[in-house]
Amino acid sequence: MERINIKKNHNWRKLVIEILSHNGLIIYPTETCYGVGVDVTNSKAVEKLLSYKKRPEGKAISIAVSDKDMAERYVDLNEKALNLYQNFLPGPLTII
Repeated sequence: MERINIKKNHNWRKLVIEILSHNGLIIYPTETCYGVGVDVTNSKAVEKLLSYKKRPEGKAISIAVSDKDMAERYVDLNEKALNLYQNFLPGPLTII
């Protein structure tokens, strides 16, 4: 495990991208708790996440997206979700 101090390491983004591109798992602070992240498009990384969290395969996990267009690549957005995107994002919001 490697701890990256983003205040002292100006290359931290490059390091995170490298970790994620090699099936790695990252832990990062959010507004409410720590998040655990992997590249959701990488099945080996998702398996690693499920193992780390001791979650059975098939149980839903949340994904972080940068905007509505990115979300639409992974899920179908219903009218309620579209309304939430329009009224509350950008911002700290989880849409289920």
